[in-house]
Amino acid sequence: MLVRLLRVFRTGSLADLETACKEAGGDGEGGVLALCGSSVDSLRESMRVLLLAALCHCTLGRALGFAEVVSELGLEAEGEEGDDQAEEWVLEAVRQGLIEARVDEVDGMVRVTRAVPRSVGASARASAKQVLLAMKAAVDTLEGGAFAGTGRDAAMAAAVGAKASSTSTSGKAAASATR
Repeated sequence: MLVRLLRVFRTGSLADLETACKEAGGDGEGGVLALCGSSVDSLRESMRVLLLAALCHCTLGRALGFAEVVSELGLEAEGEEGDDQAEEWVLEAVRQGLIEARVDEVDGMVRVTRAVPRSVGASARASAKQVLLAMKAAVDTLEGGAFAGTGRDAAMAAAVGAKASSTSTSGKAAASATR
């Protein structure tokens, strides 16, 4: 059952979550959710934030209307109340670090500048692996004495050396002061 819930969170909809929660025994005593220390309401809130992040990721660079947010999140409020709820969900997603956005309350729009994708595909994983391997190679080069050159490398080596020696000097001074 937990695997099903994880799959729903990865790729499912709010309706899929409702169905999975009913099958898991809802919030009833002894149900899977209760045993995990969760509730249908908390899962529903988490799912709505993920759905909003996914919607924002798909609409990067264009304005997203509050009505579209209300529809995607399955909110029942309409008009001004719906706009208020949509804005609250956007602010929650921003607070959780899933999106960066500017909210235009007057026009009822959100302009998303960054959004975390809901799931990461194979190409994104391959790209991340390349970046990490490049970073590892750079660190290996630094450890191997790449600062032995001149110009910028020498300045960086001096800065790193100065910081390292000041840290060790202050550490020795602190150690001798405590004796």
